[in-house]
Amino acid sequence: MPTNSSLFRICYDDGVFVVLGSNNVIMTSPDGRNWSIHNTGIAGTLSGICYGNGIFLAVGGAGAVLTSTDGATWTRQSANTTNNLVSVAYGNGLFAAVGPGGTVMTSPDGKIWTVQSPGTTNNLVGIAYGSNTFVAVGPSGLILTSPDGITWTSQYSHSNSNFYGISICNGSFLVAGATGTILVSQDGKTWMNQNQNTRTTSNLAGVAYGSGTFVAVGASGTVLSSLDSGIWTSQVSRTTSNLAGVAYGNGTFVAVGPVGTVLTSPDGVVWTSQSSGACGALHAAAYGSGTFVAVGPGGSILTSSDGNTWSNHSQGAVDGLAGLAYGSGTFAAVGTGGAILTSTDGVAWKSQNSGTGNLLNAVCYGNNSFLAVGNTGIIDISPDGTTWSNHASGTFNNLDGVAYGSGTFVAVGPGGSILTSSDGAAWKNQSSGTTSSLTGVAYGNSTFVAAGTGGTVLASTDGSSWKNQSSGTTNNLTGVAYGNGVFVAVGTGGAILVSTDGKTWAAESSGTGSDLAGVCSGNGTFVAVGSSGAIIQGTVSGQPVSTPVITPGEQLAVFTIGQSSFFLDGQSYNTDAAPFISNGRTLVPVRYLAEALGAQTSWDATTQKVTITKGSTTIELTINSTTITTNGTAGQMETAPLLANGRTYLPARDIAEALGYTVQWDAAARTVNLVGKQ
Repeated sequence: MPTNSSLFRICYDDGVFVVLGSNNVIMTSPDGRNWSIHNTGIAGTLSGICYGNGIFLAVGGAGAVLTSTDGATWTRQSANTTNNLVSVAYGNGLFAAVGPGGTVMTSPDGKIWTVQSPGTTNNLVGIAYGSNTFVAVGPSGLILTSPDGITWTSQYSHSNSNFYGISICNGSFLVAGATGTILVSQDGKTWMNQNQNTRTTSNLAGVAYGSGTFVAVGASGTVLSSLDSGIWTSQVSRTTSNLAGVAYGNGTFVAVGPVGTVLTSPDGVVWTSQSSGACGALHAAAYGSGTFVAVGPGGSILTSSDGNTWSNHSQGAVDGLAGLAYGSGTFAAVGTGGAILTSTDGVAWKSQNSGTGNLLNAVCYGNNSFLAVGNTGIIDISPDGTTWSNHASGTFNNLDGVAYGSGTFVAVGPGGSILTSSDGAAWKNQSSGTTSSLTGVAYGNSTFVAAGTGGTVLASTDGSSWKNQSSGTTNNLTGVAYGNGVFVAVGTGGAILVSTDGKTWAAESSGTGSDLAGVCSGNGTFVAVGSSGAIIQGTVSGQPVSTPVITPGEQLAVFTIGQSSFFLDGQSYNTDAAPFISNGRTLVPVRYLAEALGAQTSWDATTQKVTITKGSTTIELTINSTTITTNGTAGQMETAPLLANGRTYLPARDIAEALGYTVQWDAAARTVNLVGKQ
C-alpha cells in the first residue's frame, strides 16, 4: 500500500485525482495536496487507469481489472486473461485496455471483457480516445487506430522513437516518448513530430492539458510546458525523480513519480512538492481503540480505521521507529536512540524520556505495564507509557522481540537467545535449542511462538521449554502475531504462514514480493507491514476440522486450496483447475463442485448465468454478481462467481449450504470439507 516505490499513473475525473503505484497502492485526493491511501487487496501492480460510464477502472499485471465509483473502494473484475494490462481508455461506450504482445481487451461495462486482435504482436504501452477514435502506441514509432476498439489500423508516425504515453489534450492526441519525443495529431492518423521543439533529450512519460497550457513530464524530474503543443519550455520541478504521469483537475496540475513523489502546479510553470502520505519501509503494526497504526523509519506513522484507507501522521523529528504496542488506552512506539512516543489515538503523539540512548527494537503490553527491549539487552518498563525505568536483562545480546502471556514476559534475540521474566525486572536465560536469530514472538492459545531466520519457528507452553517446529519455509521470519484463533508469521519475500496451534504451519499467498517486517491482529483481520511501505490485509480464522463426522447416508467431498484434485468419499479425482481463496471465501471450478455434490449445471453464455440443480433445488448465479437465487428466493453472498483462465469458479460454501451440505474449513490443511446427503 503506502510505498517508496513508483507512483505510475494518474487521472482526474468526478472531482478526484486517482493515482496508481507499486505494492497495490491507490491514492486519492480532491486537490492534489491532501491524499488518502487505499488498499486494493490484489496481487501485482496496477499500471493503467481511466474514468468512464460513471466508474474509475484500473488495470494491471496478470489481467488485473478493478472498478470503483469513488476511487477509494475497489471491486475486482475478471478480464478473462492472464496477460498484463498496462493502459486503458474509455470512449464510444467502451473500455479498451492494452498490454504486451499486442494485447487488446474491450468491455462495455468493465466487467465482461472480449479479446481483440490489433494485428500486431508488439507491446502496446498506452491508449487514449478522442475524435471518435481509439489510438494505441508502442515501441519504434508504433501507432494503431480504431473507431470501435475492434478493428485496428496501423498509422505512420514519422518517428522511430519508443512511445511511453498518450493523452487527449484540448481536442488533440499528444504522444510522449524517448529522447524528448512529442507527437501531435488532430485525428490519430496524421501526425506532426515536435521533437526538435522540446529542447530535451530526456525520456517523456506523460502529458496533460489544462488552463490553456500543455504539460509533459519525464525522466530526472523533466517538466515541459507549452501554450500551443508546438513550442515547449523547460520548467524547474525541484526534483530529480523520474516523473511517470501527469493530470489536470480542479485548477491544478499533478505529477507523480517514485518514492511517493507528488508535485503540483497551478499553471504548469511553478511546481510545489506535496506530501502524498506515502512512506518508506514499515517495521511494526498494532491495533487498539478501533485503529490500526503502522510505524517505520524517519518517524513514519500511518493510521487506519479499517486496514484499507490510511492517513499519514509521521513525526519527522524521530530517526526511526521499530516497535509498537497498544495497552491501557495508549499506543507506545519505540525506536532509534531510545526514542519512545505515546498516543491515545495514533494521530497526536508525545515524546517520552526512555532513559537510554540504545536502539529499542520491540515493545509489548502485559501485567499492567509496557515493556520495551533493545540493543545490548536493554529493558525499559513503564506502567503508563510516560514514566520509564531501565532494567538489566542479564545479557549484552540485542533483544529483537518481546511478548507477554500466562504471567510471563518472553524476550528473544540473536543466536537463539530467549529470556523470561515474571515481572520484567528479573530475567532468566532459557535454552531454545537453536542458534538461529529470533526476531519475533507472540502468545496465544496457551502457547508462545517465536520466529526467526531460515524459517525457524519455536513453540512453548510456558516460555521455558521450547520445541523446534517445521514451518515449511527457509525464508527469514521477522514477525508473528495471534488473533482469531490463529498465529500468523511474516517474513522476507512476502512470506506469510498460518497455524492454529503454533506447531503445524501452512503458507498463505501475500500477493507481494516485499519483505514483511511486522504483523498485528485487530477488528477481525490481520495487517502485515514491510519494505517499500507494503501493507497487506487479510482475514484468517481458526477452528480447524481434523476429522469431519460422517453419518450413514452422507458423503464427504474435500477440496484443497491450490491442489488440482479432490476427494469424494475417500476416492481421489484429478481436475484441470485448482480452488483458490478470494475475499476470504473458497472458490471451486463449477464442473467439479457440481460433480462432488451430485448436481447438474447449465451455462447461459449470453447472460453469464450458471444454473445448478439437484433434486427439487435450483440455484442461479451470475458472474461478478453476489446475488444467489435458490428456488426463486434471492440472497446475498460475500464473494461473487468469476471467470478465470477459461473456467467458471463458484463460492463453495454458498452452493454447498444451499444444497443442504455442512461446510467445514480446516485452516491447517487448507481444505474445505463438504458433508451432506448423497
